[in-house]
Amino acid sequence: MTTLHSNNLQLQSINTSTRNGITAVAGMLVYNSQAGLQMYDGTQWQTVQANFSATGGTESTSSRSGYKVHTFTSPGTFSMTGSTDVEYLIIGGGGGGGSDRGGGGGAGLLRFGTYPNLGSGNYPIVIGNGGSRGNNAQGSRGSQGGTSSALGYSSPGGGGGGGEDHSGTPGGSGGGSAYNPANGRGTGSGNGGGSPNSNSPGNGWGCDGGNGRNSGPRATGGGGGAGANGNQGQQPNANGGAGLTYSINGSSTTRAGGGAGGPTNIDGHGQRGPSSGGAGGGGPSSPGNATAGTQNTGSGGGSGGQAGNGYGAQGGSGIVILAYAN
Repeated sequence: MTTLHSNNLQLQSINTSTRNGITAVAGMLVYNSQAGLQMYDGTQWQTVQANFSATGGTESTSSRSGYKVHTFTSPGTFSMTGSTDVEYLIIGGGGGGGSDRGGGGGAGLLRFGTYPNLGSGNYPIVIGNGGSRGNNAQGSRGSQGGTSSALGYSSPGGGGGGGEDHSGTPGGSGGGSAYNPANGRGTGSGNGGGSPNSNSPGNGWGCDGGNGRNSGPRATGGGGGAGANGNQGQQPNANGGAGLTYSINGSSTTRAGGGAGGPTNIDGHGQRGPSSGGAGGGGPSSPGNATAGTQNTGSGGGSGGQAGNGYGAQGGSGIVILAYAN
């Protein structure tokens, strides 16, 4: 029902179900209590002015011009009233680095895209923890990172790095191999080679860990990153694979780098120096105990070297960022 007042026109408030029962003609206006002011264009209902609000995580309307950004570094709920297109960046937790001349931890899977016309509801957000380090002097593997999820999408954690005589494990990006077995890299579950701010494929961005090498001289492999495979264990380094750069929150930031493989001094070649973690927060390796992946980047932990039977390091926890036009 429409009511004409002396200085305004009042539309009756209806819901989507009632609206769908109307015999609509082009140009018809309704006020939908679930979506806002809508007009029928002859084919479908178009929202003229949205009845929209959202809460959850750390909220900002200033970090990115024209957008509201919700950042989740711990589990929570994204609550929406109305509907709009929502960009998402979802990264699983990084894998832990292996111990005692082990491989680097792989990065968590990275997903980026836009959920079209996301509707009202309460959407649970899960943040994957970083995988635990290989903490056994006999060369234990790091563990896989935890899965992050939002809006029905999941990003598994990165694979753990292999320890001394163990292969890396699979994950979002794979963990690197120890020097033996030489071809024991962990495989990534995503595609590699994404460019900055690029939409991810259906299976996300995630690369393989690096192989080890068991002769001339022996070497470990770096963990895979979202943008590149881990180094293959060739001297002079076993660097982790690079991550990918996104500016969904208004700041160009690289995340999801692989952890570095650990140095070794076997075969009479002397102690090699530590390798670098992949760009995006991957942990560097160490002749002793390694460095963890950066928190809330989904990066892999570095691997420990031979000196003191060094321990690997924990992977970095994951993150979820949601953004929409404000």
